Amino acid sequence: MAETSRPAAPSNAEASGRFQLYIDEGGGVAIAKGATAAWLGAPPEAVLGANLAHFLAEESQFALSDVLCSAALEEPLQETVLWVRNRRSGLVSGFSVRGAPQNFNDYYRLVFDVQPAMQYAPQSKDTVRGFVGAVARAMAAPAEESDDPAALPAAAPSRSAGGNADAGRRPTPLQPPEDLGLTFVDVGDVDGLQDAHGVHPDAVKGFTETVEERLRRDSVDDAVGRVRPGRFGVVHRRSLDLGAVRADLESYAREVDPEGKALAVAASTVSLDRRDLEAAALEDAVEHAVGSFAEDGLDAVIFDTITDSHAAYLDRKHSRTAMIEEALGAQTFSCVYRPIVDPRSLEAAHLLAEFWLDLTDDGLGGSEILHLTADRPDLRRAVDQAICRRLLTDPELDGATVAVDVAIRSMLDQDLVRMLMDFSRRMGRRRLVLRLSGLQEIPVERVSALETLRRAGFAVALYGSEIGAVTEERLKRLPIDYILLDPSFVVDIEALRRSAPSLNAMTQRCLKHKVGIVFEGVMEEAAVRVLSRIAGGLIAGPYFGEPAPSVAHLGLPVRRA
Repeated sequence: MAETSRPAAPSNAEASGRFQLYIDEGGGVAIAKGATAAWLGAPPEAVLGANLAHFLAEESQFALSDVLCSAALEEPLQETVLWVRNRRSGLVSGFSVRGAPQNFNDYYRLVFDVQPAMQYAPQSKDTVRGFVGAVARAMAAPAEESDDPAALPAAAPSRSAGGNADAGRRPTPLQPPEDLGLTFVDVGDVDGLQDAHGVHPDAVKGFTETVEERLRRDSVDDAVGRVRPGRFGVVHRRSLDLGAVRADLESYAREVDPEGKALAVAASTVSLDRRDLEAAALEDAVEHAVGSFAEDGLDAVIFDTITDSHAAYLDRKHSRTAMIEEALGAQTFSCVYRPIVDPRSLEAAHLLAEFWLDLTDDGLGGSEILHLTADRPDLRRAVDQAICRRLLTDPELDGATVAVDVAIRSMLDQDLVRMLMDFSRRMGRRRLVLRLSGLQEIPVERVSALETLRRAGFAVALYGSEIGAVTEERLKRLPIDYILLDPSFVVDIEALRRSAPSLNAMTQRCLKHKVGIVFEGVMEEAAVRVLSRIAGGLIAGPYFGEPAPSVAHLGLPVRRA
């Protein structure tokens, strides 16, 4: 890893892991004390007048709801976890936060204590999307220095762990993108170590962590990700001696698999010279490269530069968009189902249905179809109409509640709304939950059809990351039945345990307004156990397996009316 200059030792205030903010009911900062320069990127006097939301990572914007509600009700805030962003460096750190009203002024006092062991993993830990975000942040230029929080641009989020003594300093500027490389590393069949060769799970876990730590030593901005078992990505300087890295990885592999029955180290590097790629095109190119590697291994990494990857992405997009259009015309698409689980009874409280196309070598699923149609509102609307029609006429779903992702823009289409209203008269005991995305384009309050649809028996779900902080007053006004929480709430088990009382209070507050909470992205049994103690919350995620081609294949009982 390239050397970086070290600043002078931080002062006691900068080294401290605590600071305090006194806020009003709307989150405005009236008083600031302590190490705000280290953790917020601005000294106390410069924080005054800013809003607390300005210093929180996207994943904590909804959690801000509990803070603001507690402040408005003048109630103590049970310990919760917030991800705090240094607006100058972009580094994100985890803090436990307690709050209480004051008897000597009208402000609400919040005490922030850093939690060094908490790992910030936006969206979800070690996934394609999570690593794509890490690559983008590693390539981003650092923000300009400023002590005025209102003038500080929104820095790209970081996957770095909180609690380091250098969190308040501005990082050394990155080298130009042409000097950065993205290396994909495949160490072999890690799952096979345990399943086929009897290696103890702790040894398998230790090997994986050792590989990640070795890659992290030479990474830029901690841009390391495990996109599937045995497959890793890392952003590094092009000057890095990759031969030495590979030799180390091979030695780790020999320790756990001396005969080489499951492990074999291989790698391929892509230059991050983006040339004329705009930000959106760059993200598409990185996601294509990472996704191809995650699915098909190093054989899929056939491009030398990220620009080549973008060209390959455009070819793939063109062909796959044509497949979607053809499938819509011929009605050859199908549905797959994921369970939305009640963790107390371990039954599917309702189902999430996704549009699916069977291809020769793989499948084209819901998330990719949504991405491919993002810039084609007409095609997205046709997909939304087709999937809703299928769900409303499938006899297998009688008595079940089924959710489906729909663009909020599609709700402006009178034909779709008319079709839904027509089906509402004859859909019997089934209920459809419309999971709406795109609030940044069209505010939910502007979609007048939503109340009409809800009166007709449909339900509405919104993504918490798009809603932002939800106060009691907004809960009364929002035409919603469910809030979908970002996977960041459940990724870090320690953070989840600390946040459980606050999350429970937030869930109960929403349930008073007949709004359910869905915790998405659950990957571990430990998270299921914690969330089972949050009354009324539902959970979903990879822990419950791959999507099923029919309700009968889910493996969990389905709750029916």
